[in-house]
Amino acid sequence: MPLCCAPASPLHSPPDWLRERAKATGHRSVVGVPLVVRGETVGALSLGDVARRRMTETEVRLLSAFADQAALALDNARMFAETTARLRETETLLEVARAFSSPLPVQEAMRHVTAAVARRFGADMAGAYFLDATRELLVPLAGYHVPTDLVSTLLQTPFPISRFKILREAWDTRKPVWTSAYESDHRFDQGFLADRRPRSLLFAPTPVRGEVVGGLFLVWWASERSFTPAELRLMEGVASQVGLALENADLDRQTQDKLRETELFAELAKTVNAALDLDTVLQRVAEAARELCGSDRAMIAIRDAASDAMIVRYRAGPRADAYRNRRVEPGQGVGGQVLLTGRPFRTGNYAEDPRVTKEYLQWAPEDATVAAVAVPIRIGDRIEGLLYAQNRSPRPFGDHHEAILVRLADHAAIAITNARLFAREQAARADAEAALLALRVTEERYRAVVDGSIQGMYIHQDRTIRFANEAMVRTFRYESAAELVGQDYLIFLAPEEHARIEGYRAARLRGEPAPTRYETRGRRKDGAPIWIEIVVSVVSWEGRPAILGTFLDITERKRAEATEREALALRSVTQLANAAAHEITTPCRSSWVTSRCSRGTSTCTRGPARGSRRPSAPQSACAPSWRAWLTSPGSGPRTTRRASPSGSISRSRPASPGTTRGRSRTARPASPRSSTGCATRWPSWNAGRPRRARRKGRGARTTRSSRRPSAFSILPVTGTLTYCFASAAYKTNVFPS
Repeated sequence: MPLCCAPASPLHSPPDWLRERAKATGHRSVVGVPLVVRGETVGALSLGDVARRRMTETEVRLLSAFADQAALALDNARMFAETTARLRETETLLEVARAFSSPLPVQEAMRHVTAAVARRFGADMAGAYFLDATRELLVPLAGYHVPTDLVSTLLQTPFPISRFKILREAWDTRKPVWTSAYESDHRFDQGFLADRRPRSLLFAPTPVRGEVVGGLFLVWWASERSFTPAELRLMEGVASQVGLALENADLDRQTQDKLRETELFAELAKTVNAALDLDTVLQRVAEAARELCGSDRAMIAIRDAASDAMIVRYRAGPRADAYRNRRVEPGQGVGGQVLLTGRPFRTGNYAEDPRVTKEYLQWAPEDATVAAVAVPIRIGDRIEGLLYAQNRSPRPFGDHHEAILVRLADHAAIAITNARLFAREQAARADAEAALLALRVTEERYRAVVDGSIQGMYIHQDRTIRFANEAMVRTFRYESAAELVGQDYLIFLAPEEHARIEGYRAARLRGEPAPTRYETRGRRKDGAPIWIEIVVSVVSWEGRPAILGTFLDITERKRAEATEREALALRSVTQLANAAAHEITTPCRSSWVTSRCSRGTSTCTRGPARGSRRPSAPQSACAPSWRAWLTSPGSGPRTTRRASPSGSISRSRPASPGTTRGRSRTARPASPRSSTGCATRWPSWNAGRPRRARRKGRGARTTRSSRRPSAFSILPVTGTLTYCFASAAYKTNVFPS
């Protein structure tokens, strides 16, 4: 409805604020019409006159027509602006989507996105950050128009969320936050990046399914910048797409990290199993710890053999040589806490952590440690070393890094154990080689003794020959020892000895007493008999009882003994025959021994006179005949031989008393003994017979009565049977008639 501010105007009276405005501008009359678009007032069109002019009805309608056209034009302009803005937003979102859908790596795609957003908002610098594994730091991923002097600083300096209230606000609201006065905004830590502070800053969190995974920063170094709701909505839409991309990037990063972690652990396991050099393996473990944790330094300390301290031996990373051969004592520093508790320990701010002593900060004052983590290298229940990871910037380590170090510490423990076992095995190998060399020398000597021995040696187990020396081969006429191995040991023995020797073996294996040395008859390969002497004993062969036998060929000795016995027997027979012949053919030149006859009273008081061929007294009563002595019961069984009329010799046993056998007569009593116990030496069976004339000459004959039968006697001599023969032939001139 038109409004009019003039005297006596038929139009509606204007409000007080319009009267005050007209008075302030010097207008005496004012008229205004609304700008209406589709029934909605979007503005107003007004006219003022200093001359206090009264508007007619026609002029008011004309002004209303102009207002309608102006309202339409304004609506079109607004729609165009909105369309243009929407188009620009769409183009920005399309560019972001196109970047994420391209086959570019995630980091390169994020660089395209930050560039598009920075151009859309006219920012001096833009950056994309993602949340690390600890969910406490924003780590840079990509940037646009980053000043050269800030590249390394921003790459090495993540944003700690706890130090910036504005970041916590964005985390809580999931909405973009901004400031146009950075230096005076209390939500920022003014000490962070103090050398280069922006003027205006916008941060948009990138949530995914309600969880923030990163954010986008827009920076204006000199100009103040404020943001419309549409711009904030655009930034929020871009952040949503970036959140999906960051989630994909995080998944891709995790996948790549897992893949790299798997490759490194596989390579490390191969190194541990293949390399026996402990220095090489542990140096590789330190390098793997630095790479997998993304740390500035990694170190390994090994226990000092003389104390409970640890000595830093292996290092990886820049400026790590400052820690060479440093001692880590229990209770001092990060490693000292691990030695005290036996558990992993980590800190995000070494210098300000009250749990950690500060002795080791002096190791590298120009390159001091800010964040550190250490885990024990444990073998059994004993800590043998420490594995460190350190950062020189405020980048704390999380559970994931600690888990990686624990796995690496296990590999280091395996490497140390393998190295110790290898050292022991080498020492044992050296000892074994020395013992083997000594054993080989001993075996060679033993082999020389055994093979050079004249005694045959063999070992049999379960009756099967397991070993035989060269003397056995020679003794039993075989080709080689291999021909004997595997055969029954009884092939060495004569068949008639098998039962006896096998009985010995069975008793010996049962633990019963059995001869260990005996003589037996053997058999060579060609069947020839031999005599052998065996000494046996029970030994262990391949963990089971066996019989060790030592052979000695005694065939020649047996022959020599038989020959000696025969010679002895022959000598005994010869001596006996000579003595008998001497006694028979030679008269006694000594005095007779006085004796008393058991069958009569005749006593021989004196032998024949010297030179006499006849006894001084008849001897039939005092001395039995020689033949009676030979057949007397006290002298053992004898066989008498008698000459038959035809000249042959007949044999007969002496019959029992009172009986006769053949032509033998009753056994005569034993020879009488003298008073001194000696038997009468001279036979007297020829005494008292008429003396026959002896034929002289070469052809002299002896009648049957003048020749007495021979006597053949079997007497035991030195354990053998000796055949003794005594001749009873008498010459005719022995006892003349």
